[in-house]
Amino acid sequence: MNTTTVARNVRRRLVTALAAVAIALGVGAVAAPAATAAPSGWWTWDAPGWGWEKTRWEGVWYTSPYGQHLVPDNFHEFDDEHAAYGGGGGRLGYPTSGVRQQTWGPISAGGYWQTFERGTIYGSFEGTHTLLNGSGITQHFNRIGGGSSAVGYPAAPEVQEAPGWWYREFSNGYVFASRNGVHAVAGQLATEHKYQGGGSGLGYPTAPRRQDAPGFGYQTFERGVVYCTPYTQSRENCKTVRGGFLRLHAQYGGGTGRLGYPTGNQFYYSGDGSWNQSFERGFVEIFNNGRVRIS
Repeated sequence: MNTTTVARNVRRRLVTALAAVAIALGVGAVAAPAATAAPSGWWTWDAPGWGWEKTRWEGVWYTSPYGQHLVPDNFHEFDDEHAAYGGGGGRLGYPTSGVRQQTWGPISAGGYWQTFERGTIYGSFEGTHTLLNGSGITQHFNRIGGGSSAVGYPAAPEVQEAPGWWYREFSNGYVFASRNGVHAVAGQLATEHKYQGGGSGLGYPTAPRRQDAPGFGYQTFERGVVYCTPYTQSRENCKTVRGGFLRLHAQYGGGTGRLGYPTGNQFYYSGDGSWNQSFERGFVEIFNNGRVRIS
């Protein structure tokens, strides 16, 4: 290898090291070095203008019409995740950006992502996960703001519960896709939904979250409604109305009606064989014989 080639490689690796330092310091998007003529014997070319080089320490450098970008292997293992999808010739394709840092939202300095031709790799304390562009869940996730949205970063792969029924867990909630549409369930509301059995219990969401007033919101599911009220400045108190209570609550005008929002979940009292639930403006008892008492 001649002296010019060695010097070029040294310069490029120095730029790579500085870029890695920039990521660690939270500078933001990683600026790849300007594309130059690749050293002979180092790069593999998939097509004219489309090539890659596997390095020992940094990861894989890709050059294409999208520019020259590093997919790092020492940073959230983006290289391994990309390789699992077939590399540049696989389902994700070539990178279209460098690694970028999340600067606001549910995840701040701990979240990073990199875009590819057919998807995005996300890295955070939840691990490293890929969202493919063709997924309805991915499309909805992007529409509501991606990693800066209320659901946060992906925390697990997509799961199919039945043909046409999918969900994906994120750091602060879920996105569900079914015949009811694609809807996000986030925050304490998602915690309550999970407590009620999730998609196989309370069912899939049938609409996005709605607001009745500042701090007072609800979301409808196949077998109930979850209502949330302010608890602290940064946290909600969410309770579920379902079964016979759901029908009665709707008859009285729902959350803005006579009974108001639930202040507790339903429970069974064996003393008189009744199901009970408390609301803002009333306490409801439903007896085994169908009798209802509101106090």
